Order: sequence, then structure tokens, then C-alpha cells
Amino acid sequence: LDDAAAAEAAAARAEAEAREAKGKFEEATAKAAADAAASEKRAAAAEERLAASEKRLAETTAALERARESSKTLEGAAKAAEAKAAASAKAAEAARDAASDEAASLEASLRIASEKLAVAEARAAAAAKGTGKR
Repeated sequence: LDDAAAAEAAAARAEAEAREAKGKFEEATAKAAADAAASEKRAAAAEERLAASEKRLAETTAALERARESSKTLEGAAKAAEAKAAASAKAAEAARDAASDEAASLEASLRIASEKLAVAEARAAAAAKGTGKR
């Protein structure tokens, strides 16, 4: 009887240990599952942050490219305006030179006309003197 009681007690202990081991296993499994879920959540959040960073980088790169294009356009416009101003200055200089030439030509014509007038006046005076003597 003692052997049977001892075997029964050993069986009861083994059963209790098995239940305890099963409980600990289930607890460890649940903890591992919770840890895995938390890790997945952290990984998903990190992926979202990475995607947001990549989006900001793409937007910044695009803005930089637009700024470069705008700068090129402004540079081109400035060069065109500079060329236009230089052409206008040359045209103004040419017009000034032409006006100066025309003024000199008109002065020469005026001198010639003045000289012709003086000659004509002298002739008229001589003619008047000649008429007065007779």
C-alpha cells in the first residue's frame, strides 16, 4: 500500500509540475507574442518615419531643382537685358554721332549761306552805289 500511495503521490506531483510547466510555457508564449507585436509596431512606426523622411527629401530635391531652373531663367533674362541695354547704348551713341554729323553739316551749310548772303549784299550795295552815281 505504501508503494501505491508513494506512486500516487509522485504521479500527483508530476501532474502538478506538468501543469506548472504548461502555465509557464503559455505565459512565456504570450509574452513572446506580445513582444513580437510590440516589435512589429515599432518597425511599422520606423517604416512610416522613413517614408516621411524620403518624401521630405524628394520634396526638398524638387524644390532645389526648381530653384536651379529659376536661377537659370533669371540669369538668362539678366543676360538678355544686359545685351539689350548694350544694344540700346550703341544705338543711342550712333544716333548721337549721326545728329552731331548732321549738326556739323547744317553749320557748314549755314556758313556757306551766310557767305553767299554777304556776297549778295555786297553786290547789292555795289549795284546801289553804281545806280546812285549815274
